[in-house]
Amino acid sequence: MDRHSNTLQRLGSLAKTNSELERNKDRLNNEFAKLTDTHNKALEQVRAHEKKTDIITDLQGQIKSLKNQLSYQVKMHDNATSTLKREKQKLKDKLKEEDRKSKAREQEYLDAMEKVVSNEEKRPVLVTSSSSKESNWKQNCALHETIEEITVKLNAMNIP
Repeated sequence: MDRHSNTLQRLGSLAKTNSELERNKDRLNNEFAKLTDTHNKALEQVRAHEKKTDIITDLQGQIKSLKNQLSYQVKMHDNATSTLKREKQKLKDKLKEEDRKSKAREQEYLDAMEKVVSNEEKRPVLVTSSSSKESNWKQNCALHETIEEITVKLNAMNIP
């Protein structure tokens, strides 16, 4: 019986060991499942990070492109502004020149009118004698010539 008892003890010991092994197997399977789950979550995080990295890279490219477009637009705006300033100055200069010419024409007109008035004031009073008639006639001719000269000048200046 000793042998039988030893065998039974050994069988009991083996059953106990087998039971421990089963528990260890279950524990290891649970730990493996947890590790697999953690590994899968880590892979998902890596994929999400890669997607974010791709998005960031794409956005950086778009930002660079927008910066280049903005730089181009700023240059175009600066060029347009410079051109407008030059054109504005040209128009101001042209306006000043036209104003100067207008004032000169106006002064010529005033001078001509003053000359006419001056000639009118210098005209003597009509006397009935024949010599004064001849003198008056000469003055009238001179006055008409002056008026014609002034009219020609005024027409040349295009004053309405």
